[in-house]
Amino acid sequence: MKADVSIVLCTYNRADMLGRALESLVRQETGGEFRFEVVVVDDGSTDGTQVTIQKIAKDCQVPIRCLRGEGSGIAAARNTGGTAASGEWIAFFDDDQVAEPNWLKELLACAVQAGAEVVGGSVRLHLSDEEVRKISPICRSMLGETKGGRKLGKCFRKTFPGSGNMLVRATVFQAVGQFDESWTRGGSDIEFTARLRRAGLEAWFTPKAIVRHHVPAYRLKENYLFWRSLVGGNNFAYRDFK
Repeated sequence: MKADVSIVLCTYNRADMLGRALESLVRQETGGEFRFEVVVVDDGSTDGTQVTIQKIAKDCQVPIRCLRGEGSGIAAARNTGGTAASGEWIAFFDDDQVAEPNWLKELLACAVQAGAEVVGGSVRLHLSDEEVRKISPICRSMLGETKGGRKLGKCFRKTFPGSGNMLVRATVFQAVGQFDESWTRGGSDIEFTARLRRAGLEAWFTPKAIVRHHVPAYRLKENYLFWRSLVGGNNFAYRDFK
């Protein structure tokens, strides 16, 4: 039976985190209102990724399909998953996240209510409240946190959803194209949403669609944040250059 929504999850050598991510996805609550599948794109992992996928898929009621990428990067992996997706809607999700049980249901509800073709939700850091308070808003953003507001509403340039929590109608890719695979150092999702804006497609945000982003200890160190800042700056410059 064809799915209404295809969740595309790309991964590379993160078997432990992938297991937690997949478990949260197959437990999504639908209320009997829609059907969904999970499309996992393994971009050439050499760890226990395949074993993790097979273990969860074995006794799962939710269809899980696994595709093998060629190690060409996250943009190519997302395109592989998007091309294989059977759903009218495609939800993009990262392997270092955990979704709240009503995450997908809330994204769809926002799309229906707003008549939107692109919807994003909240990404919160998987840290204690005390740890989060010690981190500046800019650094929290670099670690993956997104805040589009406290209520449902339109997204603006700086609040467009990222690929870790984004629902897109499949026909959008026919209008604006897929992710640019020349972006091999990250930032392909920012470039993609820039094309959405230029095409005049509105995106909406719902604070009720929540995912929690895992933050390993090394990402809280200065050298990681310096590196992340440099990569982000390079990506903005590369987009302007192109």
